[in-house]
Amino acid sequence: MSPTARKRCLTLSACVAAAWALSACTGARAPSQPTPAAAVSPEASTAPTAAARPASPPPTTPDLLEGSAAPATPSCRDDTGCPSTPALVGEFSLDAAPEASGIAASLRNPGVLYILDDGPGTSSILAVSLDGQLVAELGVDGFEGYDTEALAVGECEPGGGPTCIYIGDIGDNLAARDGIVVYRIEEPDLSRGGPDSPLVPAAIHLRYPSGPVDAEALLVEAGVPYIVTKQAAEADGAGRARLYSAPGFSDGDLIDLGEVAVPEPAFALVRSVAGNVVTAGDSRPGRVLLRTYDHVVEYIAEDPGAPLSQFPQWPVREVESVRQQQGEAIAYLADECGYALVSEASGEIWTAGCGR
Repeated sequence: MSPTARKRCLTLSACVAAAWALSACTGARAPSQPTPAAAVSPEASTAPTAAARPASPPPTTPDLLEGSAAPATPSCRDDTGCPSTPALVGEFSLDAAPEASGIAASLRNPGVLYILDDGPGTSSILAVSLDGQLVAELGVDGFEGYDTEALAVGECEPGGGPTCIYIGDIGDNLAARDGIVVYRIEEPDLSRGGPDSPLVPAAIHLRYPSGPVDAEALLVEAGVPYIVTKQAAEADGAGRARLYSAPGFSDGDLIDLGEVAVPEPAFALVRSVAGNVVTAGDSRPGRVLLRTYDHVVEYIAEDPGAPLSQFPQWPVREVESVRQQQGEAIAYLADECGYALVSEASGEIWTAGCGR
């Protein structure tokens, strides 16, 4: 986040902090405590969760192009398919990444997580073990981030082969940037520590077709980056997340793939201040995780080979999470169903396993 943006966000930050303080007085769940299970197999209900909350406008039911989402359901009944309750497994140094906004699990180096600081001026990626111990600080040649909000790991090119780290310099709190940048770096072998010289990235410069938008979630499929916006302001003042894809891995205008309906959280604390906004995401074949300040939802395709571009139409469920102040990072673990969570306000690493 740029210095100017930080100043403009002071009011929001103060309000969010007040909401966290209020939770302590009202008995609401405090930061860094697992939220109750709130996910279930999608066939268990056909009514949107939001319908039970008349105080909030019910979500629209857009057509297929606009990304109609199946409703999230109130609890997870599949003991083998539901992630376990997250547990605190480690802690990394805040000196190395004082505002962790991106996290991704290495596919080449088992047990390694990559962590990205928010910036501005970010020029490296932190590699840590699951317990938070430093593995390496990966310098990136010629990289100086503006508002680095997201990380992803996936194929460098379609058809397999090496895997790459994708850096999303996509933050834009004031919706004023002329364009955004996504960097791609082949994953290094960290079995003997970090490389001796900075990693050399490829970079693409992208623009939104309808003007600047703030975003913090980056997904990747077959070498193509996808971006889920934090929210896009609409005429009625509401915010709606949207899905965009890059034109391959090349410069140009992003392709608007339509709206992403994010179900309302079962328990909302920050929503009244910041909105039901997407702060992080990750993907694996047939699965997508999205995080907001209040909850985590998972979209699961009936066909594991379904293209990522269709994920807003997949059945979606709310899964167990950890309530963290400024929770802006989530990543699938290498097992592809467990996941890790970190926040900008703490070096704690929380992970959920594949099943209870």
